[in-house]
Amino acid sequence: MIRSLLALTISLFVACPAFAQTGKPAGLPFPAQPTSWIASPPLSSAMLEGKAAVLWFYEEGCPSCRAKWPAMLTAAKKLEGKPIVFIAVNSGNSRDEVQGYLSDVGINWPTIVDQDRSFEKAAGVNEISLQNIYQMRVLMPDGQLVPGNIGDFEGTATRAAEAAKWKVDPAEIPAALKPAWAAVEFGNYPAGAALVKKSLTSPKADVKAAAEKLNEAIKGRIETMLADAKKAEEGGQKWAAYKSYSSIAADFKGYDIPSEVTGKVKELAVDADVKGELTALKVLEGAKKSLSGTSAAARKRGVNQLEKLVSDQGTTEAAQEAKTILGQVGK
Repeated sequence: MIRSLLALTISLFVACPAFAQTGKPAGLPFPAQPTSWIASPPLSSAMLEGKAAVLWFYEEGCPSCRAKWPAMLTAAKKLEGKPIVFIAVNSGNSRDEVQGYLSDVGINWPTIVDQDRSFEKAAGVNEISLQNIYQMRVLMPDGQLVPGNIGDFEGTATRAAEAAKWKVDPAEIPAALKPAWAAVEFGNYPAGAALVKKSLTSPKADVKAAAEKLNEAIKGRIETMLADAKKAEEGGQKWAAYKSYSSIAADFKGYDIPSEVTGKVKELAVDADVKGELTALKVLEGAKKSLSGTSAAARKRGVNQLEKLVSDQGTTEAAQEAKTILGQVGK
């Protein structure tokens, strides 16, 4: 069930808002590029919030790895409908090579094509090879990444699933509202707005009741984020407050949000510190675009932009991210 629910999000998923939610850890940096995923749109820590994920890092040339797949696939199938996602990770190979292996072995999980091994490193996994044939990590509902018990795959996954929960149990959602449920469950709230609002006045009792449950979950999320924004503002953390208010406005477009949100975004946008952060963010976005270019000149330009950002606006959040990127590209 979970795979079909994830597949449903492919047509619903849009780019994440520019700002991370205040008060929440950045989480495991899943690849954002669609080409780095097979059988799934790009997933993120934010989308998996409250749910669990089992990450299986494997060596494609290892017979022992290949022999483990049937039992793991069977274990995953037993947990269909539970708030847990199984993700395969292959490092160091091209997308075509990974796709061929998946087809050959019959793997239908969302799969990360970690060609440059950056995700492997981010997950704290030593390089997978014929000397280190597989590793298991579990992303817990609270965002912690912990080692999994390779010798007890099913038990590890079951315990993780028991600690997780859906925002709204999909068993309570009629088929007509499943697209809205998927949008809400995986954090793409705007995609479900029209259907939720329409269903709140549905003459069908089950549809109306389900829409009310989704709406309550949405309202609860807005209230939590609003409380975080106010706390940040009261503590003098204006950039954090700006990000949180902006996230509410973007994340919940199409829903009824507190009228104060728009006013706070405008008010904080003229603050000197916030303006500096926004300026730095634009520079960072330009540098990332250059780095994604196909020419050596474009990539060099991106590196230069990052270095200048660190030099000129080193105290900004964008500059801190620039330092991380420079480290990854060997600078």
